[in-house]
Amino acid sequence: MINEAAILFDEGSELNQLNASTERGRLLFSQVQNRVVKVNPHFPKLPLKLEQGKSCSLGLFADSELKNGISMEVWEGHGRSALLGRVAFADDEDNIYRDIDLKGAGYIKFSADGRAIVGRPGIFGADDWGLTNLDEALRDYEIHEEFVTAGIRTDRIIGVIGLEEIVVNGIKMPCQQAIDELILREGFKPSLEVRAFVTKARVQDLVSRNNRAPLFLEDAKKIAARELGKDETIPDEDYVFWFAGNLGVNIGKMHKKGWVHTNLSDQNITVDCRIVDLDTVENIYDGDEKKVNDFKNGQRSIRNLLSHIGQIRIREDEHSPSLVTSLAAFEKRFIEAYELAAK
Repeated sequence: MINEAAILFDEGSELNQLNASTERGRLLFSQVQNRVVKVNPHFPKLPLKLEQGKSCSLGLFADSELKNGISMEVWEGHGRSALLGRVAFADDEDNIYRDIDLKGAGYIKFSADGRAIVGRPGIFGADDWGLTNLDEALRDYEIHEEFVTAGIRTDRIIGVIGLEEIVVNGIKMPCQQAIDELILREGFKPSLEVRAFVTKARVQDLVSRNNRAPLFLEDAKKIAARELGKDETIPDEDYVFWFAGNLGVNIGKMHKKGWVHTNLSDQNITVDCRIVDLDTVENIYDGDEKKVNDFKNGQRSIRNLLSHIGQIRIREDEHSPSLVTSLAAFEKRFIEAYELAAK
């Protein structure tokens, strides 16, 4: 396990170096008053300190006025989360994780020229955009643990932190004051989910305009190779075949357990094929229509994955027509894996 963890951390080092070289994808965060509400007992040796009922240094919120603060990596399309860091660690079943992020960390958005900025509450017509409600975070925690128990590939929530302050236009404000000033809706309790991924990157993050996309792809292929028992990276075709099979199994197991995602898309399927962002998961009550939507969205993500890889290779002058011609084989792999898992 130690060697595998070391390899995983090394794979993240290139991404760390790339992001450290630019400030466009980083924001500063202030520490705010907080209390740890939930700690996952399945992480006996965490690389960070969380004690239930106590405040912690991870109570962070995006701050537009800071000159010095905690600098974290933020990604376009991940509007309420920030990457805390990359470090290899394991749960009590020896599953290894690397990317740790905070969900609900503030009003994070990007300017027209691609620079990370802090927005204003209510800018998208919802006063709680960028935030995570505590009740929803605790429900999300429980659903994630049920997915893990069911053998469905997902991320894992390390802990939930209740925020007693938020930052509004550079000013720390108690949550009750934010409610009184109609910045937060009545009863809303801001919180952070501390999440563990192998890789946080989603299928959507492979779009060719993203300068990290080639590294995300090679990182994903190394993760897949390791799971397949390979010492080196694998061809694009082998990676997509692996991805399609795992996605079929994930969705099949989810439906067998009586759950539908309802919002399955490139944004909540990671490049190492984990279904994430489970706050939209529902029980199946009204027939198979929502199951069909999950299934079709899974197929669409495989096609989009092929398209993204093709665009990356074109930019590198390494286009492989065999990826497109193999689509039928990838879809067959997805369908067979789904049907077997859903039985």
